[in-house]
Amino acid sequence: MRCMDLVYQDIITHHQVLYDSRSQAMKIVFLSTYDLDNYGTRSLIGQARAHGHEEHVIQFKKLMQQKIWTMPEEAPPLLYYQDGAYIITDPETNPVTNIEQALLAEKLSLLNPDVIGFSWCGVFDNLFPKLGSIAHRACPKAFQIIAGYGPTRNPEFYLQHRVDAVIRGEAEDALADLLNALSLSMEWQGIANIACLDHGTLRINTVRPLEKDISCYPIPWHGKENTYCIENDSCYESTMS
Repeated sequence: MRCMDLVYQDIITHHQVLYDSRSQAMKIVFLSTYDLDNYGTRSLIGQARAHGHEEHVIQFKKLMQQKIWTMPEEAPPLLYYQDGAYIITDPETNPVTNIEQALLAEKLSLLNPDVIGFSWCGVFDNLFPKLGSIAHRACPKAFQIIAGYGPTRNPEFYLQHRVDAVIRGEAEDALADLLNALSLSMEWQGIANIACLDHGTLRINTVRPLEKDISCYPIPWHGKENTYCIENDSCYESTMS
């Protein structure tokens, strides 16, 4: 076992003593879209694993980059400046195909998770209604969660598209609390950082203070277990390394 594996296992063991012994493992599919690095998703996977849940990951589409030397007249969704050039990242250069949508539905249906967790960037909001609908049709009983800076800023948009819970701000602790509550069939609507429709009424809970000691969290996940990529009209085993 590698040194990193030993450290990771030690953190998992430490966190499990804080976990409710009555809780049952939930199967959660983390779905990231147009994300090259998946930093946030990796952190949440580590948290889910530390609390005894079974995680699967679908990396749906990659974000293609284009380098240009003059500022574009119309700003693309993502733009940054590096080494004298403008780096454009625009999903329109690598659009979602009908085959890829069908592959996503098939993979979700085969995995049949208890929870689907979207790690979402707000600049891709025009794509979310389509992907959310695919997830609902493939797994009608799955509880849908979404987190990211877009959901933090505008939770109402995602709730309108049948997401069950939006996690605002840093999601590690809220995700652990939410999965624990779901596994025990407990009330979850009052959990800090959660926004939801509570009996049809918008409820936006207080965001908890930021954790100052991030060493209390598990190491972000790096590996290939239960990890898939959907790209170029195919679905294949992938890695988060």
